Amino acid sequence: VGNDGSDTVDASKAYAYRYDPAADLRTWDDTAEVHGDGLDWLHEGTSKEFEVWIKPTKKDIHAGEVRRDLIVTFCRWIREGGRSVYAGTPKGAVIGQSGSSSFNEDRTVEIVIPLLPSEAEITSEPAPAPVRGSCVRKCDGHGDGVTEYTLIYCTPHEQLRESTMLDLARAGDEPEKAIEAAIGEWREALDAEYEALLGQLDGTGKAAAEAERAAFSELLEARRALLRQARPGEEAKTGRLLLEMLMHKVAEICYERHTAPNGRGDLPVNAGSAALEPGEDAWPCDSFTAPIPNGERIRETLCADHRGIERRAEALTAAAADAQAWNQAKRVWLDALDAQTGAHWLDTDEAGRALTAADRQAFGDWLAAREALLNALWPDQPAVVQQILAQAIRARVLEGCGA
Repeated sequence: VGNDGSDTVDASKAYAYRYDPAADLRTWDDTAEVHGDGLDWLHEGTSKEFEVWIKPTKKDIHAGEVRRDLIVTFCRWIREGGRSVYAGTPKGAVIGQSGSSSFNEDRTVEIVIPLLPSEAEITSEPAPAPVRGSCVRKCDGHGDGVTEYTLIYCTPHEQLRESTMLDLARAGDEPEKAIEAAIGEWREALDAEYEALLGQLDGTGKAAAEAERAAFSELLEARRALLRQARPGEEAKTGRLLLEMLMHKVAEICYERHTAPNGRGDLPVNAGSAALEPGEDAWPCDSFTAPIPNGERIRETLCADHRGIERRAEALTAAAADAQAWNQAKRVWLDALDAQTGAHWLDTDEAGRALTAADRQAFGDWLAAREALLNALWPDQPAVVQQILAQAIRARVLEGCGA
């Protein structure tokens, strides 16, 4: 990817799509990975490269070739007032200013790779894929204002995820019914996870699990009502957000049923994740999700305000990452959530205020029920419990930023 010198551009996002001519469908390719796609600040005479890793499917093998569309999003960087950004412009003079970049266009690169399998590969049955017995969420990297995660679904939940993606793709421009059907399927999957969890707990733990299940259901409905009021006429978008909440909740319970607290790779204390370069200022906070084989990769970039809050929370746990320190960090994020909720409450009408308050109350009720459940699961790990709660509140703050 190069720049002809007319502008300073970036190509910060790239997606691989798979086209099925028989069904006339183009869907995200979850067998492809894009590496090094953060191509920013391409000045005159410069160029950069990134790699696309593609895992051939059975259809590719039968067709004798791999065909993918790579969609690359290019943006032209400008400063306030429309002034251009030329080579040598310091990033500090651009990033973080209102109107610092503008959308330019997408470019499609058609990838065609011939496959030349041996005769033995054609005639022999492929080895069965390994069965993944548990969903796994891992923190891959962390830096000032930026965190990257990988979520890998277990085999049954990945099969459900693939079925969901196919149904949504087939629904075309009217996906509302398909989304509601998918929400129903993932509710059933979540109920199955709770039933399995109940089988691992004693009487007190069972009561805590049932209370958390009810509280999450109430939170889901409160979120639906708030989103519908805030996004009138956007039923599909609202449905997709609720579906994502359900999918992640299923993976969360599945992960916790199978993973000891000291083995959770999604927590900073256990992750051992790579140190990332400081993230560029975002507004609002941005959570970008890209599909990968068997799961998804998430990159969170915080706005300046919430980056400062994260620094304060991290400072509290830097010296002693015990339960008290994590409880204080949790309070920092809870204060941020209350401030955010108050700002949203003031910025809406009477009906919106009632729904905003109901959503916040439902989140608080769920958080208390979640704490009780985690304490029942790991009574001797109070620091881990407080850390998980702090992460949950942080995720809610990032989700609500700019909403």
